[in-house]
Amino acid sequence: MNQRSIQLAKQRNLIDIVIKQGHLHTQSSNCIMIICPFHSEKRPSLAIYENGFYCFACSERGDTIDWIMSSYDLDFIQAVKVLISDKLLLEK
Repeated sequence: MNQRSIQLAKQRNLIDIVIKQGHLHTQSSNCIMIICPFHSEKRPSLAIYENGFYCFACSERGDTIDWIMSSYDLDFIQAVKVLISDKLLLEK
């Protein structure tokens, strides 16, 4: 795994990924808001930006690679490979 691959993976637009995953969302000026999958809640508190995410309720945060790792229970290298292959795992 080289630095270029990691950089390409981090440049993937997280908003596009989350929408493709089928998360219901509300649009804000520079992000979308979704219900946080990291804790139980009824109102969206997780902000998804183009290059990262942050939950205002539980403080979970990360970049695009972290999102893929958490979403699909992958390690770092697997997540980078998924992101640079352009083949997102859309089913959990």
